[in-house]
Amino acid sequence: MKKLLTTAFCVSLMIIGMQSVMAADSTTYTKSQTQPKVERTQLQDKEQIMPPKPLFNLEEELGLTESQKEKAKENRIKGRKEMKPVMDEIRAKKEAILDIVDSDLSKEKQQEQIKVIQNEIRELHKKANAIREKNMAEFEKILTGKQKAKFEELKKRYNPKGGCERCERRMPPPPMLNAD
Repeated sequence: MKKLLTTAFCVSLMIIGMQSVMAADSTTYTKSQTQPKVERTQLQDKEQIMPPKPLFNLEEELGLTESQKEKAKENRIKGRKEMKPVMDEIRAKKEAILDIVDSDLSKEKQQEQIKVIQNEIRELHKKANAIREKNMAEFEKILTGKQKAKFEELKKRYNPKGGCERCERRMPPPPMLNAD
């Protein structure tokens, strides 16, 4: 009797385990059942979306003069011109990753190609960060001593980590599709 109960218990555990595995398999994505595709045009439309309003007006907080405001504006425009090709290239690399995921390549080849592109994207983010740092240094050159101190205080208050560590890992890897 004890052996029969033990056997029945083990069989019921196996059935429950198989059901949970089957339920998990039904929620994973396969080639025929992929995640809904994001239209390529949606990626381009993001350029037209306005960035969120800042928490404060930097020009007012620092008390910039009209000439400082004009130099800061020129600096921003110049920085955007420098940044645009880098950001366009990052966008193109992300689209290339989507193309690879949609391709009929084997999972291993997809992963290899995606890793190469992700490394290229990391390098582009480093390049973008270098441009940002250069622009920040140019902005700080137009500030007076008092304004620099206030600016440093604002940077610590609104970005306690310092730097832009998250920029290097901004794009998470795309989900890998199961070959099952």
